[in-house]
Amino acid sequence: MFILYIAGPMAFRADTDYNYPAFAEAAKKLRARGYTVISPHEVDPGNQPGSRHYLWYVRQTLKQLLECQGVAVLEGVHISSGALRECTLAYDLKMPIMGVDAWCEIDPHDIVNMQIPSWDNGRPVVRPEVV
Repeated sequence: MFILYIAGPMAFRADTDYNYPAFAEAAKKLRARGYTVISPHEVDPGNQPGSRHYLWYVRQTLKQLLECQGVAVLEGVHISSGALRECTLAYDLKMPIMGVDAWCEIDPHDIVNMQIPSWDNGRPVVRPEVV
């Protein structure tokens, strides 16, 4: 199964539960489509958002990202240093990076047999509809 990582703004959204509702909605949407999803909002279940040091979250989420095959980005990804770090690593690892809705247009069962539009002239095509 194709594994997606969700990248988006969190830390600066402390006033809105660290943007957990947006991450939860994206995870629900992608899972309903058939993807296996790894989301940073689920990295520390049972604890309050922001209850650990920021660097703990950075290390955990980068480890999670390495288990994935693609990245689904949320709105506001361009204003989050953490999400940009994750997208940069994904870019360097030649992972396709697209918005949640773009991923939902692709049947994850067909990905093995198709070419994902992620590379053009040796550079990844980043197609998030929100960036």
